[in-house]
Amino acid sequence: MIFLDSSFIIGLFVENDQWHDDALKLSRYIDTKDELVISNLILSETITGINKKIGVEACKIVFNYITRNFTIITETKKLYPKAMQTLVKYHNLSFADSVSVEIMKLMNINEITSFDDDFDGKKGILRLH
Repeated sequence: MIFLDSSFIIGLFVENDQWHDDALKLSRYIDTKDELVISNLILSETITGINKKIGVEACKIVFNYITRNFTIITETKKLYPKAMQTLVKYHNLSFADSVSVEIMKLMNINEITSFDDDFDGKKGILRLH
């Protein structure tokens, strides 16, 4: 299992994104993984980013790809206090990223594909970029 961040997914699908080439290289590695995991917050960030960068038609394609190929975790309200503790502990993570960290802990996932260096130095997480 591997957790995917929106920066990776956007980089993968947007040809003029600064991370596109790196995302393509990294996609070869994640193709070897049996389960690709995101949260509903990452889905939201990704579709919003795709819409801003290349438009609504691309959003439909990416949305369909994600919903067919990724496991989408919908966090529960019970996870929010833990995510808030993570946010306070590290200071530099967004709330969505803090939720991602907590989902990774719950699912025993230690790898994340992300071009967001805010994940660096977080215990038990290896950022692939």
